[in-house]
Amino acid sequence: MTLRDHAAGRLWLVLTLGITIAALAAVLALSGCSSSNPAAPSLAQSYLVDLEGNGDFLTIQEGLNAASDGDTVFVAPGVYTGRGNRNLTFGGVSTVVIGTGSRDETVIDCEGSGRGFYIGGGAAPIIENLMVTNGDTIKGGGICLEGTSPTLRNVRFVRNAALDGGGLYSRNGSPTLEDVLFDDNTAAIQGGGMLCVSSSPTLSDVVFFQNAAQGSGGGMACVFSSPAVSGCVFRRNSAVFGGAIYCGESSPSVTSCTFVENEGSHGGSISCVDGSAPAITHTIIAYSAPGEALFCDDSEPFTTLSCIFANGELNELCGTYSTSMLYVDPLFCDLESGDLTLRAVSVCLPEGNSWGIQIGALGAGCE
Repeated sequence: MTLRDHAAGRLWLVLTLGITIAALAAVLALSGCSSSNPAAPSLAQSYLVDLEGNGDFLTIQEGLNAASDGDTVFVAPGVYTGRGNRNLTFGGVSTVVIGTGSRDETVIDCEGSGRGFYIGGGAAPIIENLMVTNGDTIKGGGICLEGTSPTLRNVRFVRNAALDGGGLYSRNGSPTLEDVLFDDNTAAIQGGGMLCVSSSPTLSDVVFFQNAAQGSGGGMACVFSSPAVSGCVFRRNSAVFGGAIYCGESSPSVTSCTFVENEGSHGGSISCVDGSAPAITHTIIAYSAPGEALFCDDSEPFTTLSCIFANGELNELCGTYSTSMLYVDPLFCDLESGDLTLRAVSVCLPEGNSWGIQIGALGAGCE
């Protein structure tokens, strides 16, 4: 075949394609469809990570390396350890990572070396149905977030440790946490469960249980941050400043939460310093010790429509608080066993108070 034949063939192909595309555009126009953006959307991919070899990859990092924006990496139940299953990174890609079992069945065990995930570079992945345990590093023993706003849903942090942010460290971001459990995490300095620095995280239905910091914020420490905390439970967390929450130049909103049995020398439950001004409403603060329920140092928290009961140092509050307060036993169903639902006759239920509101994170659970 000559070059002239090749040229003629290409010309015929171009003309044919031109006619076909023109015809397609005419059909789309007649049907009311626009052809202004003819590029077809890319199809999201899914990958399966399975320790037993029944998926696409054996390690989680292999799945993350293969994924692009919007792809999903499913992780089968199992205990994932060793290289490729800790110090996991997303490479700036917003991928969805989902454990296919419950969060107690799909476990990332860092074995005391490194952390579960590092997420930075503006990526905003979604992580669901996983447990991260036994992390040990400088910041964010479980997960470290820098300049990113991911969503963590149904994730559990257990026995992770760090200098700052035993379970989670967040800097310069607005992560969303839903139905997350921080359990028995520790920090040598601040944020036993979680530390946020220059961040605005949103927390809903999050439980901080038995986390500890040697300095401040046994459950959660906030520095230059304004988190929104709603429907959360803080129980048996401990630190010197703020057994449950420490606020340093921070003004979180705390709504419909329950603080119980937290320990702090300066703020059994909440410690506020350096001009912090948290807004606390519809919340129970009970049985914190040895310090007062709230500690204020040049700070003005505002508390209203809440129940304050049996805290250290004469149940003292600081800052500004309204007259719409309750100072009576909230009547938990079984505090000793950790059942923090309320008895049917509790004044913290809408039927039990004159404001008709729910106070605390949990509703009625027993007669």
